[in-house]
Amino acid sequence: QQVMLMGSAEVVAAPKEAIKFVEDMSVEEQAMKGAIIPAGLVNLGNTCYMNSTVECFRYMPEVRDALNSSSSINLATLLRGTYSELDRAGSSIPPYSFVQNLRHNFPQFAEQTPQGRFMQQDAEEFYNTLTSVVQREVDRTATPFSTLLGVELEERISCQETSDEVATVRRDSVNKLVCNIQGGSGAVTNIDHMNEGMKLGLEGTVEKFSSVLGRDALWNRKQ
Repeated sequence: QQVMLMGSAEVVAAPKEAIKFVEDMSVEEQAMKGAIIPAGLVNLGNTCYMNSTVECFRYMPEVRDALNSSSSINLATLLRGTYSELDRAGSSIPPYSFVQNLRHNFPQFAEQTPQGRFMQQDAEEFYNTLTSVVQREVDRTATPFSTLLGVELEERISCQETSDEVATVRRDSVNKLVCNIQGGSGAVTNIDHMNEGMKLGLEGTVEKFSSVLGRDALWNRKQ
C-alpha cells in the first residue's frame, strides 16, 4: 500500500523547549502550569472570612505585580509570600505566618471565646484592613493603589422634604462597591440578582440638618 504525504519538504525544526508531559512533572511544576486544581488555604480556627478575601486578591495580577516590588516585612509582603507558596502547592496550605502577623498587629482578629477558640470575624472588616495595608505598601511603588482598585463615584444628596434645599454633589474615590443582600419574610426589598444588590448599595436615605427647614430632615443619597 502506498501513502502520499503532502506538505513542506523542509526539515521540521525541533521545539525550542523540550516537551514535558504532565505525568513527568513534579507537583510544583504541575501547579505552576495550572495542570492541577489550584491549592487553597487551610482554616486555622474560624479564618474562612480571611481565606476567602485573600484568595480573591490572589487572582488580581495587577495587585500581585505591585506587591512584588515591595521590600518591607509586614502583612502585605507576607501576603505575597503566601501567594507564592500557593502557586507552587499541590494541596491546601496553612497560612501560619500570615495569620500570626494579622492577629498580632490587628488584635480585633485575635478575639477568642470564653472556651479559648478564635471567634468568627467579618470579611468586609478584614477586606478594609487588608486593603489599607496593601495600599500603603503599593503606593511606595510606581503603581498607585488607586489605579488598581480605585473607583471614582459621584454622590448627589437632595432633600426629600423640600425642593428649596440646594442639592449637594461630591466626588469620592473608593476601593470597593457594596452589594447589599437582603430578602425573606418582612424584607422591604428582595434582592435576587447581584446588580439589584449593587444598585441598592448606591442609593439610600440619610438624616441631616436642613437649613431651610431649620431641623433634621431626610435626604436622598444617590451615587
